[in-house]
Amino acid sequence: MNPNGDIAKSDQEPVRPIPLDHLDYEFHWQQARVQFGLDQPAHEETRRYAECDAQYGHALWVFDPLRDLMLNAIGTAQKLINPNARIYMQYGAGRRLGMMFHAYRHILFNALPNRDKPLTYDEEQTISRDINVLYMHTRGVLDNYAWSLLYETNTQEAERIVAEDKGRTWVDMFHPKFKTLCPAFATIEPDMKAHAAWSADLKQRRDPVAHRIPLYIPPSAITQGEAERYASLAQQHIDLAAAHDFEGSQAAFDSLHALGTFTPVFMHDPNDGPIPIYPTMPTDMAHVIRISTIIERALLNPVGPTG
Repeated sequence: MNPNGDIAKSDQEPVRPIPLDHLDYEFHWQQARVQFGLDQPAHEETRRYAECDAQYGHALWVFDPLRDLMLNAIGTAQKLINPNARIYMQYGAGRRLGMMFHAYRHILFNALPNRDKPLTYDEEQTISRDINVLYMHTRGVLDNYAWSLLYETNTQEAERIVAEDKGRTWVDMFHPKFKTLCPAFATIEPDMKAHAAWSADLKQRRDPVAHRIPLYIPPSAITQGEAERYASLAQQHIDLAAAHDFEGSQAAFDSLHALGTFTPVFMHDPNDGPIPIYPTMPTDMAHVIRISTIIERALLNPVGPTG
């Protein structure tokens, strides 16, 4: 199946249930605490190893259900009645979820929790792009879900909003007015409230679209002594390039990017400081997984007007 093409109903696979147990980081951290005996005094090295083990285990647990969300969205779309609801679910959410999974996978396997080798320039640029893709489409998926739910369960209201071009900002599952537009939301409102604080934090701290400032994964953290060496190599890179010594300039550039120690964090507003990739990124995707199952339930068991 592919969200970019039409799918014959005879070719569909059944939507597989997504396992929701153990999507929380705390479960994996408690397991690591027991496994490594952290209830007793332990060396910092042991504690750090246990943290990396818990972080990686948590990220891997999220991996499979996140991968399956694209197919689940496509399968759900084929069961919807309203054509616009199907479009938002299949071509909106389905495409976004596919890109999100590939971005998540690339970040996870290149910026491992226990990695200390600095990122190369290409790695830095690629996974910085990936984390922007991941979070931009996270917000977009929530938007697609809201429009799909509204079109499927209150088509008349969705068409009015589009025709009049008024009230579009209300089509947001975390907007207080959404439940007045979409009666079906009442069946899932208690479940969605559990994600409201997360949605607000996501929009405030990790949304590259809302803030017009892209996210960024630094290649390394450097000491004061390394900072001086960094500045010297950076100047060599510029000077040698200006002198047309491109081989020497590239060598200086490569040496510059070999300095320091990689720390798995990403940046947004420079005034807010770094955000740890783990467990932040897998926890955010766990929210998407849970919300996806809630929306699927509301779409396939609608309450309220549909015309």
